[in-house]
Amino acid sequence: MPLQDQHISMFVGGRLVSNLRFADDIDFMANTSSELKYLTNRVYKSRSVRDEG
Repeated sequence: MPLQDQHISMFVGGRLVSNLRFADDIDFMANTSSELKYLTNRVYKSRSVRDEG
């Protein structure tokens, strides 16, 4: 899983959260736009590798 070793997260309501999952969607959360871009790129690259395999 592309995000399992990532330590980018934020506190929401006193709980540490890195992503929210809804049915077939995932919403990423980060403290900075560069962290969010990094997470998005990790998932995109992971998906590209799976599609090629």
